[in-house]
Amino acid sequence: MRVDADSYLDQTLTIVNKLDAKDAALAADAYYKTVVSGVWSAKSVRSVLGSGDVAVAATVIMQFADTSNYLPYREWSKAANRDSMWTLREGDYVVRGIVTEDVSTATALKKAMAAHEPDAVQVQSVHDKTRETGLSYGDAGVMRYATGVFAEGA
Repeated sequence: MRVDADSYLDQTLTIVNKLDAKDAALAADAYYKTVVSGVWSAKSVRSVLGSGDVAVAATVIMQFADTSNYLPYREWSKAANRDSMWTLREGDYVVRGIVTEDVSTATALKKAMAAHEPDAVQVQSVHDKTRETGLSYGDAGVMRYATGVFAEGA
């Protein structure tokens, strides 16, 4: 069976990375915006039952297959060319589509993310598979053969 990855890796997302001031000897946190194409994402709605209450949450699952400009946060934060690279960690933001607004400060970022609701999510978990091949659990189906960066946000 031949899988045409281009047929499902067809979305464009904007990643907004936060560089912690302490990691780069800066006076304040800095924010970097990168547009990434060739991405797959899907919204999922989950219900959680507990003690008579029902909580419903929508999450977005993302697969970044082209990781040629990706670095893990620790390496990215020290890179001289971080403007042309991207990372992904808990607390970063991902937006479906292209963000044209300024995101250089925390205030500007908050305003831009509000403007892109409901397509803006804060990353809740990241699974970096760039330095190994395939997923490590057997129930992943065909995705056990995938490499790249996987994330979930809400």
